[in-house]
Amino acid sequence: MFFLNFMFFNILLTVFVYANDISLQSDSVAVNDKFDDEYINKIDLNDENSGLYHTSKHVFYWLYTRDNPDGQLLNRSEPHLIESTTFNATNPIKVIVHGWLGDTKEKESLCNYNVKSYLKVGEYNVICVDWKQYSTDLSYAVARARAKHIARDIAKVLTRITYNMTIGVETLHLIGHSLGAHIVGFVGKNLVDKIPRITGLDPARPNYENNAPKIDFILLMLIL
Repeated sequence: MFFLNFMFFNILLTVFVYANDISLQSDSVAVNDKFDDEYINKIDLNDENSGLYHTSKHVFYWLYTRDNPDGQLLNRSEPHLIESTTFNATNPIKVIVHGWLGDTKEKESLCNYNVKSYLKVGEYNVICVDWKQYSTDLSYAVARARAKHIARDIAKVLTRITYNMTIGVETLHLIGHSLGAHIVGFVGKNLVDKIPRITGLDPARPNYENNAPKIDFILLMLIL
């Protein structure tokens, strides 16, 4: 009986996804503003101490280098998160952030594609931000509301990795896809004049078209 219920739920979920044109890490979605607004109004999205926003417990950072191409999970208990890793401050730093419904471990994911490409051509510290525990929320508006909290966490982590933005910052490059493009933009707003390069790949449009954030960093690339 459990198996039948499970299968029935998955069939309904599949029908819902296709009916609303929801594709992996895409912004071509049908956003039901009424439903999302009703859901959001029930929670305090600005309370970083609420159970919903213990962001540091739900966002993970994976480091990939030529010495460890399979990836290492950064340890938040270490002062700079990199003491027990193969991180090399003399190598360029690439930080990759996936979009809504995305993750870092899928074979064809944004993370895996870029990790292979960068490590093939040179020595890099590639850090993939895994916010799958939030990005897989089928309510796009809720995932969007989490973007600023995730960006704030990324900014804090980067500050620790770079010893308060003093080591390796000149090569720091943030890359975000879809909703991740907005997240890296918000990181730039948290670290004003600190990030030399930010790339937004196909930024998500729903709920951003008429209220895009002001851009405050040195170089922004939007690839549509």
